[in-house]
Amino acid sequence: MFYAEVYTIDNYQQRLSDVSFKPYLYGSFSQQVRDELEELDIQSQEVYIEGNKTKKYMNSGLPDTNLQPDKKKIIRRVHEITKSKPTEELAQFSKDHWLFKEGKFGDEMDFEKYIRHSQELKETERPLYDDESPDVELTEESQAAA
Repeated sequence: MFYAEVYTIDNYQQRLSDVSFKPYLYGSFSQQVRDELEELDIQSQEVYIEGNKTKKYMNSGLPDTNLQPDKKKIIRRVHEITKSKPTEELAQFSKDHWLFKEGKFGDEMDFEKYIRHSQELKETERPLYDDESPDVELTEESQAAA
């Protein structure tokens, strides 16, 4: 989810959701995301990809969501990019990210500040800029609904 937030900011200059994250020991952490995942009771198993242990979530039987179609496009693209990445690599991405480094351990990350920072960068300097990002139109309304 953290990767999807940064991806959305780097490509669309706004947030995908209003979920909060904090810098923690193993990377960017969100209690909100953890609570939602636990509520879904998603079946998972540990697997190894290129010698690295990661968790594979099985999505069969999950309820359909009311996500805006444009958000689904972003999530599909992020999934395409990250599906073969080990958990350790994604955790390291979050620890190396500007938001993690600029924040204080345990304090909420300032995504609005990152949006302003990202706007000062050339597109190609943004960590997750994607010249194949889906053509979408996000609205303030749809952001809050994620």
